[in-house]
Amino acid sequence: MDADGNGRKQFEIPKKSEFGYPLSNAISPDGRYIVYFTGSSNPPNYELTINLYDLHSEKQQSIANLIVVDFPQNLEPVTETTLVSEFDSECFNDITCKLNLVKSAFLSGIQSFAWAPNSQELAFAAQIDGQSSDFFIYSL
Repeated sequence: MDADGNGRKQFEIPKKSEFGYPLSNAISPDGRYIVYFTGSSNPPNYELTINLYDLHSEKQQSIANLIVVDFPQNLEPVTETTLVSEFDSECFNDITCKLNLVKSAFLSGIQSFAWAPNSQELAFAAQIDGQSSDFFIYSL
């Protein structure tokens, strides 16, 4: 867009979308792409998807579903062996409390991503299979 507002473009992404925060992280270094999430990281659905919007072509693309279908129950085996810090001492012997800590940490990390400086790769975390989240690199 020019300083006088000429050349301004407006685009629309799906309703109920969430951007990565801060918003400046959602925009690729070259300014061509925007990353956003659709779905929800809240119960009961836990259907969170990471998406990409190309500002040049105005095309949207789903990259990956971030959470497996049986979340958060699939975290229970991991939770049993989880050690908690002194700051969470009320959870030492409380499996439900530990599960809530693990679930919270997982959901916080799952909405993290980072752009490569050349804007050609996007690194993100997802729980595509298994009990843990894994690190993925999506090549544009």
